[in-house]
Amino acid sequence: AISLVPAPLAPTRFGFWGLNGYVSDRGFADVRARMGVRLVQTATMNPAWAVESLLPLARSAGMTVTLRLSGDHPGYTRDGNFDLAAWKQMMLVWRNSALGPFVDDGTLAGHMLLDDIDTFAGYNPNAADLDEMARFSKELIPGLMTFVRQKATEMPKPQDGRYRHLDAVVNQYKAVDGDVSAYAARQVAAAAALDVGIINGMNIADGGDGSSGR
Repeated sequence: AISLVPAPLAPTRFGFWGLNGYVSDRGFADVRARMGVRLVQTATMNPAWAVESLLPLARSAGMTVTLRLSGDHPGYTRDGNFDLAAWKQMMLVWRNSALGPFVDDGTLAGHMLLDDIDTFAGYNPNAADLDEMARFSKELIPGLMTFVRQKATEMPKPQDGRYRHLDAVVNQYKAVDGDVSAYAARQVAAAAALDVGIINGMNIADGGDGSSGR
């Protein structure tokens, strides 16, 4: 008789949102040792620092990085409204920025186009804006996955129902979202309908039910 043993599943890639003081050989090793993290999300508008310091450090530590490249909301907010042209202007520093090799070898795995897409005081980006941002990002940095932080169920819907350039959304779970299995099923269905992938996460800072007292 032949026993067919299924191939082992690829390990889950655990991420860490925000590096703060951990961008060093020692810092990366510390994060990996204490939390098993192999992927980190951070932000920079400095191509030289990204290419000469951050990404080489991540590569040597065997880490993967996703980046927000366009700065904070005030840089592309006009009279409380999201301004697509201003966002694109902020992105121009990354033209010809030598990120390509890090994209090619997987060290740089994604670009977070926006953090919290619906927190502008006035006009928030719609689906056409988000898809154009993803398209523009790929024009500047070919091959780099694009995503935004917003639950799939709360994403603006494109006119034809599906995103053409945006690759993924972040589903950041909180206790108030209810049963996690039901929550996951809703998000998967919504993401499939929009033709985007999912980056799953939990808000461990203030996403609990209060029972911990923290």
